[in-house]
Amino acid sequence: MSIRLSIIDGCSRLLAAAVVLCASSACLAQKPHDASASTRPAAKPPSAAPATRPSDKAVKIDDATIRIFRETAEDWAEKAKKFAPILHLIETQHFLIYSAWEKNQDKGMSEAIENMYRVLCQQFVVDAKDQYWAGKLPIFVMATKEQFTTFTNEIDKVKRPDSAGYCGATSKGFAYIVTSQVKDINFFYELVIHESTHAFLNRYKTNVLIVTWINEGIADYMAATLVPNSIAHNRYIDAARMAIAEKKDVQFVFREVKGAFAYGIAQSLIRYLIQRDGKAFLKFIKLMKEGKTDDEALKEAYKLTKEQLVAEWNKAAAANAIK
Repeated sequence: MSIRLSIIDGCSRLLAAAVVLCASSACLAQKPHDASASTRPAAKPPSAAPATRPSDKAVKIDDATIRIFRETAEDWAEKAKKFAPILHLIETQHFLIYSAWEKNQDKGMSEAIENMYRVLCQQFVVDAKDQYWAGKLPIFVMATKEQFTTFTNEIDKVKRPDSAGYCGATSKGFAYIVTSQVKDINFFYELVIHESTHAFLNRYKTNVLIVTWINEGIADYMAATLVPNSIAHNRYIDAARMAIAEKKDVQFVFREVKGAFAYGIAQSLIRYLIQRDGKAFLKFIKLMKEGKTDDEALKEAYKLTKEQLVAEWNKAAAANAIK
């Protein structure tokens, strides 16, 4: 696959964005910013050595199951080579990247994805040196729409005709990401970050799933924050402006998140909660992973009902105070 915009350039932008993110007051982990980060030389290629200590923030899975997960990924990759003949493995410390792109893209892709992982860990106060995934997270990077469709239909046995990519997971804990043909590198990063955030949230603390408006809102927030000039970044701004200008009731996102406007509103609500109190937001997530409903968790962490949240959000959005 030939991509005009160099993936190395995209990697540099991602690294720069990561520095900005960690300096932001919206950083969930509230870690101090290392001012020297922006002047350091480019990172060395990621090590393929696995993390050795299981993360205490992730769902526990035994070694035998982890081996089965890897064998499943390898089996899927072998099957995919029938319609994506140049598919090859880029193994990093935390990922198994099965890429159907040209090999000259490997270094930049692996560095960017590992750096994305480190920033994700920082947001949720997870040690990036630990083993968070169940082994290593497989990412199947298809080069064409046809390859993606064949993969979903024949290997994953799902129908996703309009999707650019997705995070899949089984009830036993096997998680993976599949991406389709992308129009540019920025969108590829945005897609991978969005879907990796879903995978991250699925394994955070327990197997309890987080409700859609929060799950999609966080994933969109991470993509928008880490990728400059991304679709997700513009989406939350446009959605908030439209909601205020047209006096729309945004409570519908608590029931369903479909379409660009809904994703933008979900992201904007998440941004507001993080901006209001980052530590409370971590508590909010932890409570839901412990089995509380979103209503219960919101009340305990923020002392708010959904109606009160929307009322506060409306005032902040009208004042352009959501960043």
